[in-house]
Amino acid sequence: MLLAVAGCDGDPPGGEDPDATMVVDAAPPDAGPDYRDADWLFDGARVLQVELTLAPADWDTVRLQTRNPMSALGPDICGLAPSPTPFTYVPASVRIDGEEVAQVGLRKKGFFGSADNVRPSLVVDFDRLVPGQHFHGLRKMTLNNNRQDPGNLNQCLGYGVFTAAGVPAPRCTFAAVSVNGVPLGVYTHVEAVGKPMLGLHFADVGGNLYEGALSDFRDGWMGTFERKTNEGDPDRSDLEAVRAALALTDDAAMVAAVAPLVDLDAFYRLWAVETITTHIDGYAGNNNNFFLYRDPLDRRFRFLPWGNDGSFLDGMPTDPGMTRSTLTRRLYAHAPTRAAYLAAYQQVLDQVWDDAAMVAEVDRLAALLDPHVPASARAGFDARVAQVRSHLTGREAVLRAGLAAAGPGDLDALAGSLCFHQVGTVGATFTASHGAIGTTATIAAQLGGGPLPLTDLRVLPAASDQVPGRTQLVLQGTDGAGRSLFVLVVWPSSQASPGSIDLGGTGVDANVFILPAGGGPAEALYFLDGTLTLDQAAPVAGAPWRGSIAATVWSL
Repeated sequence: MLLAVAGCDGDPPGGEDPDATMVVDAAPPDAGPDYRDADWLFDGARVLQVELTLAPADWDTVRLQTRNPMSALGPDICGLAPSPTPFTYVPASVRIDGEEVAQVGLRKKGFFGSADNVRPSLVVDFDRLVPGQHFHGLRKMTLNNNRQDPGNLNQCLGYGVFTAAGVPAPRCTFAAVSVNGVPLGVYTHVEAVGKPMLGLHFADVGGNLYEGALSDFRDGWMGTFERKTNEGDPDRSDLEAVRAALALTDDAAMVAAVAPLVDLDAFYRLWAVETITTHIDGYAGNNNNFFLYRDPLDRRFRFLPWGNDGSFLDGMPTDPGMTRSTLTRRLYAHAPTRAAYLAAYQQVLDQVWDDAAMVAEVDRLAALLDPHVPASARAGFDARVAQVRSHLTGREAVLRAGLAAAGPGDLDALAGSLCFHQVGTVGATFTASHGAIGTTATIAAQLGGGPLPLTDLRVLPAASDQVPGRTQLVLQGTDGAGRSLFVLVVWPSSQASPGSIDLGGTGVDANVFILPAGGGPAEALYFLDGTLTLDQAAPVAGAPWRGSIAATVWSL
């Protein structure tokens, strides 16, 4: 569920395609005057050295902040509005290839799939503390931790294919990141999508830019489009016009209405590259990880890719019909637009895709990154590089066979909602000592419409066995079938003191697991929303703990 609900050529697209985006000469708005001279910051032949320095307490604040699932997918927000960010900026300094910027803002980034409390993805904001400050034209650095890509290849490799296909895509390179002298390993430095980046591709950057995260042109999904430019303008009629056009039941009328609103030729290329590179967490595959820019010159939307770290996967369907979004499904179901899309897919294979060149690029990137891979990540790095190399070897023949067999029967079902619904309640009381398993507890659980009687109750408050600086509270009981129910709450140790903990709050993970009799993988995973009340607590061995939990239980 967490994966469902969470790139290296720096040159902009060329002018050989009549639909290719334009390059302008002046520095884009919101960029420093030397933004166009910052290519070295996205040079795919180097690994930047990024050294961050900040107060240790501030680093703990950054790395331990988490996005609670209920705050993103609960009934009060899901589908109605963009998920609010729980991440806050702290002051820091940064040295990039020996050049220091003394005052910057630093925060964590990510949704679920890339979330990490030891090695988080990061945003460095150069003008957060000093208005107007830039680093060689950059206002921000986006540093992705590649948690889902231990080979660190997918983003730069994938964005290179988008760029070669004429799709406006972020530039990308690599960075060896350290915090307070402690190496965190290889990150991917991806160009932030905003007016400076748009200025490399569009002659007018004054249009509306939206970020799509679990967003689509259908009821129940429209509210999640997040405005990234012209934020003070509440008018969203440009998005609503696309939704209304796609709601037309007659296919020909639908296409006639959509064509003036969306650059379909440009969209076909993005759709083709998403499918060819198995970017299943993009718009076509998951209604996720994309940007929309409405060019003021022709008032049509262009899609831009984002978040492609899960690409180049084995075992995926090889037909071109990745159609889990409203736009892709309607276009694929209509014979003329399906033919236009398949022609664009064919063109990408003919003019852009090259197995040997892709494998050579994998080998080049692997050699570049190899000296920077710590021993702890060596096995994962080597295995992932080998998997991507194998995936790309002979890939074109597989893709062409899928294209030859493509037809109207390849339609996928629309992606379903990832919003939570309530499935029960949990109430508990407990008394224990920090670091010791206690048996003084009560657990009253209602799941699936009825009570779940539990015996053999245990409780353990202790330091987290996964992340330093966090405390965990575990309550366990056994039902009549021998299954074990676990209530697990994890939160910053700085808050392990008498008071109330919001189970749906920032930095708190609150779950219920049910494990089968005899052990094995969890049969069910649920999320808690409610309150943990601590009457006594301290994150010190042997300290007395006493408290209670009152929570609702949620599931997808």
